[in-house]
Amino acid sequence: MRKLIAQDPFPPGSSDLPPWGSGFWPAQWLGHPGVERGPAVLLFRLELELPEARTVRAHVSADERYILSLNGAEEGRGPERGNLDNWFFESYDLELQAGRNLILAKVWATPANLRPFAQISLRPAFLLASEGDGPELSTGQAAWRVAALDGHEFVKAPLCWGRASDLVLDGNRRDWEREAGRGEGWGEPEPLGQAASAAHVVAHGATWKLTPATLPPMLLRRWDKGAIRRVSPESLRPWEDNAPLIIPPRGSVEILLDLQDYVCAYNALTASGGKGASVSLAWAEALFDADGQKGDRNEVEGRSFVGEGDCFLLDGGTSRRYESLWWHAGRYLRVRVDCADEAAVLERLDVLETRYPLELTARFACSDPFLEAIVPPMSRALQMCAHETFMDCPYYEQQMYVGDTRLEMLAVYATCGDDRLPRKAIRMFDSARDQFGRIPSQHPSKARQFIPGFTLLWVGMLHDFALWRGDRDFVAAALPGMRQSLDFFLGLRRRGGVVETPVGWNFMDWVNAWTYGVPPSSSDGLCGPLNWLLVYALNLAAELESWVGEPELEARWRRHARELAAAARQCFWDAERGLFADNSAKTSFSEHSQCLAILGGQFPPELEERLFATMLAGKGLARCSIYFSHYLFETAYKLRRPEIIMERLREDWGTLLKMGFKTTYESPLPTRSDCHAWGAHPLYHYHATLLGVRPAAFGFAAAAVSPLPGELTFLEGEMPHPRGTVRARCEKTADGLRLDVSLPSGVTQTCGALPR
Repeated sequence: MRKLIAQDPFPPGSSDLPPWGSGFWPAQWLGHPGVERGPAVLLFRLELELPEARTVRAHVSADERYILSLNGAEEGRGPERGNLDNWFFESYDLELQAGRNLILAKVWATPANLRPFAQISLRPAFLLASEGDGPELSTGQAAWRVAALDGHEFVKAPLCWGRASDLVLDGNRRDWEREAGRGEGWGEPEPLGQAASAAHVVAHGATWKLTPATLPPMLLRRWDKGAIRRVSPESLRPWEDNAPLIIPPRGSVEILLDLQDYVCAYNALTASGGKGASVSLAWAEALFDADGQKGDRNEVEGRSFVGEGDCFLLDGGTSRRYESLWWHAGRYLRVRVDCADEAAVLERLDVLETRYPLELTARFACSDPFLEAIVPPMSRALQMCAHETFMDCPYYEQQMYVGDTRLEMLAVYATCGDDRLPRKAIRMFDSARDQFGRIPSQHPSKARQFIPGFTLLWVGMLHDFALWRGDRDFVAAALPGMRQSLDFFLGLRRRGGVVETPVGWNFMDWVNAWTYGVPPSSSDGLCGPLNWLLVYALNLAAELESWVGEPELEARWRRHARELAAAARQCFWDAERGLFADNSAKTSFSEHSQCLAILGGQFPPELEERLFATMLAGKGLARCSIYFSHYLFETAYKLRRPEIIMERLREDWGTLLKMGFKTTYESPLPTRSDCHAWGAHPLYHYHATLLGVRPAAFGFAAAAVSPLPGELTFLEGEMPHPRGTVRARCEKTADGLRLDVSLPSGVTQTCGALPR
């Protein structure tokens, strides 16, 4: 049984290992002799006899992945994705039976050039450390054996480049007895060094620094919805009445399954016979028309399938079980079977849904059916982009980006009481900070890319957590890194006190007129949106310092915010247009610059309102996309302009319903990705902006209630709170606006919009 623990199971002094290595565990990492890198699929085996049943706590990890089983039953999968300085282990209470016990750990590592971008790796390895005075299970101590599992080939994934590889599983090359823990070919594993804790070890060179897993097990259940939309030959009735599908010798079958929702899932197939047959399981988000466009996601007739996935090669055995090593994503699954000289019997096809067990408990209702109708695709997108980390998209990249993750976390705070995934995100980005204070744009990742603004948005991420969830110790522990980051940017101030854009991909938003999402800068490298984003981050940092009792640092950040805002105003203000330019040459203007300048909080209300009105009336401004519209909505909340939010929701989210989307997309059509959870941020704004219930103090100790119903005649909702549930209803009556609010015990209520 999987357990979550918060502490090092082997603290310093708990073993007789050398004192200079305090933090070492009484277990060793094991590998396969001669296997120093991927590709590799290995099976580690431990057999033991017990006179009576025992329960033993064991801590397990691997590089890159493992599946742990005991006596034929799966115990768990892992480890959580992390980095070498935070290499996660899972803890299990293994219920050993009297008599013979068999523990198996299937471990695999992909080749470096085909490794998922979000996967960090040192070399293929396995670790199990047992506690207590029970039977010895620890690697390096117990009699573990290892064998290589042939038949697994990692092939390039040309579409899903972030996942990097698909799997060809060849049953003809598999030793089925060995995979069950039996048979021949077992040998002594190679010791790779003592296991060590991230918290205490003094390490020399690269190693895995172990830290407890922070998340519950990922969901793993059979997906039981779906419909066959196309089949060839047409006379075929696949799996009708649960009967097996029989393909004759030299026969070919193609089946298109519509899963009727967006799904992240492992492929699993049980088959008999069919030696030499191939079964291809390919995934797609939508089908393509003759012009290469996806169009209506519900349509399949006259459309082409373009996707990718795994391929299983049948060996002719009876009831063979083939399963993918990593999951795929999409709505459509194409099954293609090509038989050789022997008939194939496909007994069972399983689609095993997987994701973080993110269950959304919030409720929202209002007088506009459209707002309610787009809740399901937003909610599903949020779930599909939540796994061992948040993700930008499950189909293409599967990477956790700062900008995406901040919006996903806000949606989680407003809809779900579980904040374990947000905590991990904050920690992982913090741990990846370089010597200058820069945070990589995405992490964990084998690539190291810097988007300057994303380091600043991490400050916003930390501030959001402090407001919505609290935990002073957690927040205080992250502040040293925040201070280093802000000082890095302040060190880039140039003539006139404006910050010069640092090296990196200065992505701000997917604006069509901006090359690769980068706002135009003049030859001097000065970027208006980045300067205003720094002003915004400095103000948030000042609030964080005040909450942890650092008034001197609070005053410092506020002073820098004032000075930078004055310098940016001097550099980027265009008096003729009454707007802030994106560059010092004043040739480019955007909604982004105006919104960030307003959110920076350095101007009097009348100037903010005039600036916003001029922005809305202006022509030729770069428009906020689905992603950056969060900051537009925040500005509209501050200035009490709900009509802007409603207008953009209809324009940019209305296509979801018209075109059959099951999740929110990356950008308005045409879009690359059909599932991008940054488009779920209106879930946050339903509660925090339209219904107007927001934290007004650290840890949501007070609530600011300031509805923005706009054209809505009523709206109501329930939202999780660290101390219980917030309930609110706002209704227009003949006598004015009626507001009913119920807050958890001890939470005070204030009225009016929060200052920003």
